[in-house]
Amino acid sequence: MKPQQFFIASAISLIANSAYAESPEPDEVEISIGGFIGSGQSLYIDGDEKVEFMPRIRARWNNFFINGLKFGGYLYEDRNWQVRAAIGLGNVEDTDRDSSDVLDDMDDLDSTIEGKLGFAYEAEWGEVDLALSTDLNDTYDGYAAELAYSYPLKVGSWLFEISVEMEWLSKDVNRYYYGVTAEQAKPGREFYQPDSGVNYALEQSAMYSIDESQSILIRAVYKTYSSEITDSPIVDRDHTAEIGIGYVYRF
Repeated sequence: MKPQQFFIASAISLIANSAYAESPEPDEVEISIGGFIGSGQSLYIDGDEKVEFMPRIRARWNNFFINGLKFGGYLYEDRNWQVRAAIGLGNVEDTDRDSSDVLDDMDDLDSTIEGKLGFAYEAEWGEVDLALSTDLNDTYDGYAAELAYSYPLKVGSWLFEISVEMEWLSKDVNRYYYGVTAEQAKPGREFYQPDSGVNYALEQSAMYSIDESQSILIRAVYKTYSSEITDSPIVDRDHTAEIGIGYVYRF
């Protein structure tokens, strides 16, 4: 059995088993919908700046949840600990390589079905979150791990949260997004196959509560990339920045 097949079988089993896990709020349904518009830089040579509108949909019923295009379950949850599993559409990295006229002769990058296991611990000093993921449809045949620390601060109607994140990408992920195969190589774009590497990110978010149901969300992210990525001949920067604003309505 391939590792991806084992991962998806395990994730489905864990999500199914979460139906029998103890829920802190039995039969309570939580739903929030909204939208987020953001602007960000492309990592690729001659890549366009991205301006995107993203719907924001979240729901929870007992131990099951929907977060955007991902469906999952909480396998364990108490005052401090949380263990979860999810399956859904996801992108580990930027798939907008085809926005670059210089790189438009390269194959388009595809979205992937992602499996993810997450572990979180929350205390007065903040929250630590570890997430492990892989593609389940053989898009890049690789793995990713994210370790993040966040701290919330409530000031009146504002909720501020700062987060620092370390992201490890396997060589297969880096080669899919930032590598150059022998067929894609040409003068000025040499063959390149990166190894695994670690990226770092700093995120600041602020949520303003208009009332009990409505909120405005502001988010900014600064991310730096490993030398395995920045040394690629199809990449022309070592960092990216994103900023956006959104609206959330909770039922």
